[in-house]
Amino acid sequence: MRTTFLFLAFFTFCNAHSQTDTTQHLKEVVVSSHRHPSTIEQVARQVTVIDRAEIEQAPVQSLSELLEFVMSVDIRQRGQFGVQSDVSIRGGTFDQTLILVNGIKMSDPQTGHHSMNLPVDLNQIERIEILHGGASRVFGPNAFAGAINIITRTRGENQVGAELMAGQHGLFGAGAHVTLNTGNWNHSFSYNRRGSDGFMRNTDFIWNNAFLQSAAHLKNHEIIINAGYNQKAFGATTFYSAFFPNQFEETSTRFVSVSDKMQLHENLSLSVRGYYREHRDRFELFREGDGFFIRTDDNFFVMGNDTAPVWYQGHNYHRTESWGLEADASYKWKAGVSTVGIEYRSEKIQSNVLGQPVENPVSVSGEHPSAQFTRADGRENLSIYAEHNLNYKNLFVSAGMLYNMNTAFEDEIFPGIDVAYQLGQHFRPYASWNRSVRFPTFTDLYYNLGGAVGSIELTPESSVNYEGGLKYFGKHVSGVATFFRREGVNLIDWIRFEGSDITQAANITTLNINGLELGFQANLKALLGEKSPFSSIRIGYTYMQGDSASTGFESNYALDFLQHQFNAVLLQQISDKISVQWNTSFQQRLGGYFDPSVGEEVPFAPVLLLDVRISHRTEMFDVFLEVANLFDRLYVDIGNVPQPGRWLRAGVAIRLGY
Repeated sequence: MRTTFLFLAFFTFCNAHSQTDTTQHLKEVVVSSHRHPSTIEQVARQVTVIDRAEIEQAPVQSLSELLEFVMSVDIRQRGQFGVQSDVSIRGGTFDQTLILVNGIKMSDPQTGHHSMNLPVDLNQIERIEILHGGASRVFGPNAFAGAINIITRTRGENQVGAELMAGQHGLFGAGAHVTLNTGNWNHSFSYNRRGSDGFMRNTDFIWNNAFLQSAAHLKNHEIIINAGYNQKAFGATTFYSAFFPNQFEETSTRFVSVSDKMQLHENLSLSVRGYYREHRDRFELFREGDGFFIRTDDNFFVMGNDTAPVWYQGHNYHRTESWGLEADASYKWKAGVSTVGIEYRSEKIQSNVLGQPVENPVSVSGEHPSAQFTRADGRENLSIYAEHNLNYKNLFVSAGMLYNMNTAFEDEIFPGIDVAYQLGQHFRPYASWNRSVRFPTFTDLYYNLGGAVGSIELTPESSVNYEGGLKYFGKHVSGVATFFRREGVNLIDWIRFEGSDITQAANITTLNINGLELGFQANLKALLGEKSPFSSIRIGYTYMQGDSASTGFESNYALDFLQHQFNAVLLQQISDKISVQWNTSFQQRLGGYFDPSVGEEVPFAPVLLLDVRISHRTEMFDVFLEVANLFDRLYVDIGNVPQPGRWLRAGVAIRLGY
């Protein structure tokens, strides 16, 4: 009853203000939650959009930190500033969220832990679209619980710029960017480097980002060419196991993509995309280097009086390659817009841990002579899809299906339908149904080290997704209330049975998640007048509960979702040049983890986080001061991986037009 009352009161408030507000309407944002782009008002799904203005004001220094304050998005960080983080949506796991850049798939077949190893810096992002819920019929396999599409900036004035940042724990950051327009083409390049000594032993990090883009807006073509490089090296403390506190990891990502949207005729368009992504990963269970373990001539790892177990003969090396081609055609006619398309994707891995043994091992370039790729595997995927979008008076319907063929798994069909209806000027009820799937990663299938064991017997996990809700769009206010249910079958998780020291990958039968989302966004200056101390607000609340047919084990990921999550983003405009943004998040997570210090499983404790940023912005300069975790809370996102307390940082940026 209380939820119903709040729901009605919320929309009554929205409607009362919208009737008298005469200022500018909220912009119509075009999003890619269907095969054919639609405005966010049309979409019969829950989609959250973070625009450029919010990105610039946010008290964050990485994409992971930005997503921390989005409704139903769960960011489980092992390292700060985007060093290592897992992203999930609506109670899914990190492997169940598809990451895209300009519609190009960036997910890694080795593990979802690498999906956020992106070469795109916040400065280059125009907006971020978060699609809540399964979307395999639109984005194919692995969009199991949702998708995040990062849209880069393809327009801008000629400009050069530089940024400097410093903070506690030896934090530093430096970057530069340039934008150049030549005719109908817009070119941009940026480079960023950041690092820190760490807030505790073995949490130091350093990373480099480089991103190049050329975009053209021609009469009948929209072309985007991207190339990027991302490199990270970081102390991984207890990131993947509480029993090994001296872990270390270094990763690198290289990718290139080309896309072209062609208007062949007034009613006919064709889109083509191609991409290549390479990812390298070196994981050290016993960190090698100054102050840590030293490799002896007889291949032992020694740190003072401590020696690594005899079974540890060297580090883990992985190299994955993913490339793909996609084409789709859309035709507008009396009955709406029809789209058909085809996509091919290849995934390969070379490793000394993951895959099947190879006859001729390959040396790992730049590493110890004993480092060799002794295993490999690969798979190919072909998808054929069709979709039709109908706009008839106040009714919007999007229906379609995807037929998927994979060389490692059986063929699958993923249908889905979304329906919305415009009620009056402001209200839009909607409903959605679709089926989704996620293939096991190579880590799920093959990993076997340090007490973690994968399984070659794993089968794809699948789900049926239901969603229904009511959206409100006013002149300066928008809101949404959504109920959703995901019925998962053969879900893949890493589990530990009571009394066992082994964590193993397994299909855990079924898990059904029911949830509620409430979102609200408003331009407070327009609603309350110029005397309002705050300019805008965005709040979101998510409640989820799950029921599983599988019990008797500790879950690493699938059962440890956020039951309660409340986020608020509040912008305070002190003057024309000075602003303050407050980001707060309350999180209460289900489940628990085994704590070796007490010898038993302990529950996750709820946490309230507050980040703040004070900015002074002029045409040429930005100066900012940020405080993360202002309340200095001690908490964990993942068992036995402590997060830092209060962390101060400050910086300056300069922009020069030419």
